Amino acid sequence: MSDPGGSDQKSFIEIGVPAVQVFTGAHADYHQAGDTADKIDGPGLVKVAAVTRELVAYLAERDQAVDLDARARRRRRARHRPRASAACRSAPIPDYAFAGPGVRITGTTPGSPPRRRA
Repeated sequence: MSDPGGSDQKSFIEIGVPAVQVFTGAHADYHQAGDTADKIDGPGLVKVAAVTRELVAYLAERDQAVDLDARARRRRRARHRPRASAACRSAPIPDYAFAGPGVRITGTTPGSPPRRRA
């Protein structure tokens, strides 16, 4: 199973609308033709809805708006840039259906920066 950025929020992000994906977890048919309604995790959906409600309430009650300006984010990153040895060099795609210990990576996002040689 892989989802190289094809989730529902992608179309919003591509046109500059902030978006986030919340879900209860994945299974072998996640984002596949066999992903049918009987695979919906009802109790998990209730938890996701509760957390999402808390997040929306928190954001709505803030005195200051969340800064979503891309230039401001780049300026902040430039001021707090990590050391080269600690910087991320790829955009890994996790296997959301993997139930074992740790995180299994199914690939990297096309166009992610290559690892720099020391």
